[in-house]
Amino acid sequence: MAKVNAYLSNEDNDEFDLQVVASMLEKYQQAHAENNEERTTQFVKRIKTFTAGTRVSISLTEEQETQIASDATVLLTVFGRYPNLSIPRERTSEKLVASMQKALKEANK
Repeated sequence: MAKVNAYLSNEDNDEFDLQVVASMLEKYQQAHAENNEERTTQFVKRIKTFTAGTRVSISLTEEQETQIASDATVLLTVFGRYPNLSIPRERTSEKLVASMQKALKEANK
């Protein structure tokens, strides 16, 4: 939906295309409200063809920026202790502990 809204907000897009997408969005919402899965899927595909190149700009709050800076410091400390640390695809405590043990053994060689 964010992409559709960004597309509709961009005045550089062709006016006719904007009307078509707005109409399809309306029909999509109707089909979704009626729980018509087939029509909903059709409109999603059609809307995606128009909005494919649309970029969505997401801004972070000041609180989120502060949290990121704090988390980055923590991660730098962790990677400093475990320089060969690989983050496992399956992010469970057990897998992370095993990965940290392996990294520490590598560092102590």
